[in-house]
Amino acid sequence: MIDNGLTSFFVSGLEWSAKWLINQYALCFGAYFLYHFAAINRLKSHYKSVWIALLGVSIITAIMASLLSQLNLQSSYIFSCIVFLMLAGIAITILYKGKGERTRLRLLMVLTLSVQAFSWLVWNGFGVGNHTMQNVIVLFTSLAISSLLLLKDRHRISSFNYSMTHDADTKLPNKQLLLSEIMKKVAHKQHFSVMLFRPHVLVNARATFGYEHANNCIVTTLDVLTQQLESINALRLETHVDQGVWIARVDDSIFACVVMGELELSHIEQFACLIHGVFEEGITHNNIKLVDSVDIGVAHYPLHGNTARQILQCAIQAMSEKRLQGERWRMFDLESARLSEQRLLIAASLKLAIEEDQLNLHFQPQICLETGDIVGCEALLRWHHPALGAIGPDTFIPIAESSGVINQLTEWVVAKGIEWQARFCELIPEHVISINISAKDLLNKDLPVLFITKLNELGVSADSVMLELTESATLEESKNIKITLDDYRLIGVKLAIDDFGTGYSSLAYLSQLGFDEVKIDKQFVLNLAFSLNDQSICKATCDIAKTLGAKVVAEGIEDPQSLAILQRYGCQIGQGYYFSKPLEADDYLLWIKNFKSVDVSHDVKAHLVD
Repeated sequence: MIDNGLTSFFVSGLEWSAKWLINQYALCFGAYFLYHFAAINRLKSHYKSVWIALLGVSIITAIMASLLSQLNLQSSYIFSCIVFLMLAGIAITILYKGKGERTRLRLLMVLTLSVQAFSWLVWNGFGVGNHTMQNVIVLFTSLAISSLLLLKDRHRISSFNYSMTHDADTKLPNKQLLLSEIMKKVAHKQHFSVMLFRPHVLVNARATFGYEHANNCIVTTLDVLTQQLESINALRLETHVDQGVWIARVDDSIFACVVMGELELSHIEQFACLIHGVFEEGITHNNIKLVDSVDIGVAHYPLHGNTARQILQCAIQAMSEKRLQGERWRMFDLESARLSEQRLLIAASLKLAIEEDQLNLHFQPQICLETGDIVGCEALLRWHHPALGAIGPDTFIPIAESSGVINQLTEWVVAKGIEWQARFCELIPEHVISINISAKDLLNKDLPVLFITKLNELGVSADSVMLELTESATLEESKNIKITLDDYRLIGVKLAIDDFGTGYSSLAYLSQLGFDEVKIDKQFVLNLAFSLNDQSICKATCDIAKTLGAKVVAEGIEDPQSLAILQRYGCQIGQGYYFSKPLEADDYLLWIKNFKSVDVSHDVKAHLVD
């Protein structure tokens, strides 16, 4: 362009002296281009220092030739060409030691530019040759550079396409490639099963070894599994590679393989045993061996779906289901999926139910077993969903805990419970309301503040509120439970341990926590008159509570026989259908107004089992 077009376009009849200057600057630009294209800028060796020094000399020479008229332009031009060829020689030396397609492309580029610079030196510097030969060299150099840049661009596109269909850490096919392959099978109506597996050891390995070492360990383990899959009827996801690939990485912790053929449980079991066997060997790094379980989910085409995405989604749902004891894997189950969808609907509706006041509190009276008078009540949460109907707390409380709205739910119950307690105390000043809180609420720092605010706002005595914690909750938060309960004691509320006997806490642990009340779970009371085991548990609980200085409340009293037996054991308070079912707030207020003492005098001995 400089020799035949550009300079002639701007300045007609340009002389050699002007072309020499232009070519010198062109050589400087070419050297700077090679500095980046040949990756000289990434080196930390002495080559980089020499390159920068020579490049600086070339630029200074071109500037001096432009400013100093007494300087010989031809000599400075020849010097610039020689410097450029030296730079090209350094680049060739560096690239020659490298490997890979990119390095070869760069090497060809440097050689092409070197030929052009040499032709400039011979023709423009020394005047040897002819103009036609120079033009031919320019033409071939231009074609070569264009071809090399095109190859480099194709290589970049190829690398990008590879990264779109492969995992960066393990180089395995990713979800996109897996879907592409099973779509082909769906198009040809070929039967297959997608088997997803999630090794828990991967998470532990990252925490123990670090991310990079964990990936190396899991790649080694998957290589062993791949060798095993070669011998059975698994789908080879990539057929163009020599080694063969049977495993895909669906996401960060989930892997997949595809079992071809009709659904045969024995065949699936073989695959599951194979996967478990490989991971049961564990992964080792620095003499540390980690062994853990694997979750496996299976979905079959066309039994569980008509598209590749449906099959993959079904396999994910199956893998997420909790396995039963002794199960190695889970097959997609439509009923489980329906329940899972229902849980999602409940989780999505819970927050709206709190905000729109769709929830309701019922109150079950608690009666003194010595006098027959009313002591208080337990607040029980109820929810009537517009579409699903009545949903029990055993269903929506665990969902609230897992979905992160349990704190809002408990705060609603506490606020409403204390509001109603203020009304109850107007009729019975010594009335005590029991409010259940979840294990997830124990560390909620806002809950004690809410208690203080509502108690002061409504003028309710703090010791008229009993906070009930399940035994499993106290075990789950055992490290922080003592400090947390002390905070509630400072407020003045009483503390009860609910469902006593269903957990595994030690007596020493319970004595340290110092509960005011122990509640016997209704499962030990409902059949009390006919079960020696239940009688032993209830008697032992009453004795333990007496030792700990706590009152005993028995749930689920439904007949006079159970009432009489509990009286004999020293149980002070009871609740159940024998006294009253749970009542809505207005009904409970009416029940209090019309309440008369319950006749609790029974012949205890007549109802004991021999």
